[in-house]
Amino acid sequence: MDENRHRHTVWMDDDVWDQVESHYQRDNCTTKNEFIEKAIRFYSGYLDTESADAYLPRVLIAEEQSHSIFVDRLLMRTVPPVDNVPPHVYGAPC
Repeated sequence: MDENRHRHTVWMDDDVWDQVESHYQRDNCTTKNEFIEKAIRFYSGYLDTESADAYLPRVLIAEEQSHSIFVDRLLMRTVPPVDNVPPHVYGAPC
């Protein structure tokens, strides 16, 4: 065993432990300890960052970016070109 590893007692609700038992293998962890250690490191890293981008799944970031592009394109279709706007609307001298 690694010299830096020590046994610690942690108290948690049964429903939280049930989550550990049901998820640790789905995360490709070989032990429950590994899963808990990864979860603590992940959440600690999340709290230490100013931006959650490093911890958001890439799918969510990509979805947000594509949604932003969609909204931009939608706005460009609904806003008339400046050529068609009367000068008094955008502040040009008459």
